[in-house]
Amino acid sequence: MKKFFISAICLLLMIGTLVCIPKTNKTVFAAPEISSGEIIVIGSSEIKVAPDTVTVTVGVDTRNEDASVAESENRTKVNEIINILVGNGIKRENIKTANYNMYRRYNYQQGEEFIGYQVSNMLSFSTSADRDISALLSSLTEAGITTVSGVTFSLTNHEKAYNEALASALANAESKVAAIAGGKQYRLKKLTEENYAPVCSLARVYAGSALSESTNAIEKGDYSVTATIKAVFEII
Repeated sequence: MKKFFISAICLLLMIGTLVCIPKTNKTVFAAPEISSGEIIVIGSSEIKVAPDTVTVTVGVDTRNEDASVAESENRTKVNEIINILVGNGIKRENIKTANYNMYRRYNYQQGEEFIGYQVSNMLSFSTSADRDISALLSSLTEAGITTVSGVTFSLTNHEKAYNEALASALANAESKVAAIAGGKQYRLKKLTEENYAPVCSLARVYAGSALSESTNAIEKGDYSVTATIKAVFEII
């Protein structure tokens, strides 16, 4: 019986020796199996687009002790400005009144002394972004504008630019899956639009009131249009 136990113990030790694996610090990763699965990738794109429209807001201020005179002088100057704009090829329907005010003026250094009326008329007009706005503002300054409250560049067709960015994002996703698939055939199974934001971000906006600054060179900059998609491809 004693010999039997000794033999059994030796056999267990031999089996233990056979199944033991030496300890190692090296980690082995198995290659992913994609032959019958799916590949999910994110495609992104950013394109630069030049704005095609500029909107300018200018103002005319007139003062007089007589309200009707202040209003008449203001109307005369505004009509002259409109004629200059139309003469420069800006359509009449693209010229609008942005704001109109008439108020009494007081000299508060002498208590509350009435000193007359002020009429303020703000005009807004839109034209091509390729136009020389600095030169146009110089002409309007000579005609009597007293303020420039803003020069804003914009893009008329936001959707067209965004769709171009989407197409580029899809191409980016396809280039990624081609690299991952390693020569295997695949097809698009599902496409999801991420972070939908077709409104482009404006690269540069000018706003101010000093005419000496408004007549300097004005740069229109570019729009940055981004698109992101999530694509699921099926290995075939």
